[in-house]
Amino acid sequence: MGTLDEVADRNNNGVIDAIDDTLSFVDILGHKGYNRNTDIKYLELKEGRHDLATWDIAFPNFLKWGWGSALK
Repeated sequence: MGTLDEVADRNNNGVIDAIDDTLSFVDILGHKGYNRNTDIKYLELKEGRHDLATWDIAFPNFLKWGWGSALK
């Protein structure tokens, strides 16, 4: 998630909806038994946007988490 992915903040808590919604989803997965340390990867990029420059940082992290040693 990028902190600048959007500007909407429907509950006016100072956190954009995209981040609020994603963190709520992570909580739901945790309550369903998913391990937050091994089954879920949450990356929040300060100043990140929904653009190629942000994905250039985020996507390698996702690949390393998802496929780890298979990428070596």
